[in-house]
Amino acid sequence: MTGQWPFPTRLSVDSEAASKILYNQSKSSVFEDPVD
Repeated sequence: MTGQWPFPTRLSVDSEAASKILYNQSKSSVFEDPVD
């Protein structure tokens, strides 16, 4: 996996944290604005 990503480990950790934040935001937005 490291060979596929020419980015520093720190960057991949940041992007993983960012995707978790986006996931939590989309999850909470579902609760705030439920779509039938």
